[in-house]
Amino acid sequence: IKEKVNEEAILNSGIDVGFCVTPSTALLKPQVKRGEDLIGFAADYVIASSSCWPVFKAYKVNGKTWIDGGYKSSHNANFLYEQSGCDKVVVVDLQSKTRSTDTNMVHIIASTDLGSFLDFTPDQIQFNYQQGYKDAQNYFEKYVTIIK
Repeated sequence: IKEKVNEEAILNSGIDVGFCVTPSTALLKPQVKRGEDLIGFAADYVIASSSCWPVFKAYKVNGKTWIDGGYKSSHNANFLYEQSGCDKVVVVDLQSKTRSTDTNMVHIIASTDLGSFLDFTPDQIQFNYQQGYKDAQNYFEKYVTIIK
């Protein structure tokens, strides 16, 4: 991920991009990291925003540990709209079978069964990786106008 995430492009895109993460404390209150928070740490927050504790350890960024922003909820759209001032939210949802009707949400769902969340066999990991890429690509090509 660190090789693929172009922090400069994110910070200079003209779009205020942020990542929803949850501190790995007892409070588990999601936060959005964006703007200056991302300088030098954009790829780290991408990784932290998908850290599925306790299956995977919390991810340390700048001295603090973080886990997936959706830890308490499969998506934090209301939090992101109301408390963080977001007008578009991208949710990668591995559990839902139906797409949200929220027109401000980019809601990517799996188009097929991805197997057990704890199946780490190389074949299953490769399948899930390729399927996730295809699902995201198909969704963006079909639905998303914010990047066009």
